[in-house]
Amino acid sequence: MTVRLLILISFFFFAPMTFAQGKIKARRALVAVDGAAVYSQPDFDASVLTYLRTGDEVVASVKTFPGKGGIGLFFAIRTENGLKGFLADTDLVDAETKKAISPLLKGEKLGDFAQPGESRVAEEGPKEPLYFTRFLGATLGRKGYGVKHNGKKYHSDQLFFGIRGTGPGTLFDGPPLDFNLLVSIDSPDFYEEYAQNKPNGFMVFSDLLLQLPLWENDASIIYWAFGFMGSYFRYRVQENNTFSDDKQFRLGGELGVGYGHRLGRKYILRADYKYHFEKEQSSSYWLSVMAEY
Repeated sequence: MTVRLLILISFFFFAPMTFAQGKIKARRALVAVDGAAVYSQPDFDASVLTYLRTGDEVVASVKTFPGKGGIGLFFAIRTENGLKGFLADTDLVDAETKKAISPLLKGEKLGDFAQPGESRVAEEGPKEPLYFTRFLGATLGRKGYGVKHNGKKYHSDQLFFGIRGTGPGTLFDGPPLDFNLLVSIDSPDFYEEYAQNKPNGFMVFSDLLLQLPLWENDASIIYWAFGFMGSYFRYRVQENNTFSDDKQFRLGGELGVGYGHRLGRKYILRADYKYHFEKEQSSSYWLSVMAEY
């Protein structure tokens, strides 16, 4: 008697089944992506028990389990060899209809699925939700920057450009993150008020934020984010015929809101506003164009 037949018998005669968190109604499902991770808990930071291939058959709970901190949804699953764990809801399709069982994908058909060990015929199906899609690209924006000099406050808006990455797996495995690394070669305007030259130098800005969706559909997303930021600048300044290096390194916190919209199937345009809690509080505006990877 094959392993698959045993699973069918257990499904019909013992449903609802007992998973890690009690008796749960179950159904047969197929893995929709290669390398789908089976977690020990409904948490993307939990230990990974194993990885499954496209077309692998599992028994999955009908109920979904919210991820830790509200990040993602999971199904409790049991593999053909009896391993129990949790799989991201977007990684499974119904075994009969081949349609997604994730509440987010609403029964959409994801493509053709091979039996374990066979090749899969790829086709253009619906994309992963934007919140769970990785993007990498370029960003451009203006960030305010303030300093104190001789007891007086000065402020300037700097033009920055650089790279941006968003989504799960950005920098390291875990929840969807937003990472920016940017540089400005502008000379801050406030130096004109007390320096005798237009200083040469640069400013570097970087941040790392946890993103959380407020609203999302297939083509657009509105989100908010919070995290940490750091900046460093160094300029050669002349005051009263004396040259000196004006340099600072700052760390702080950050809050932001943003909007993203798909451009075709592989690209996204994002617009963001951020508020920075640092030595001198400031705000910034950004426009990014990124490609899925």
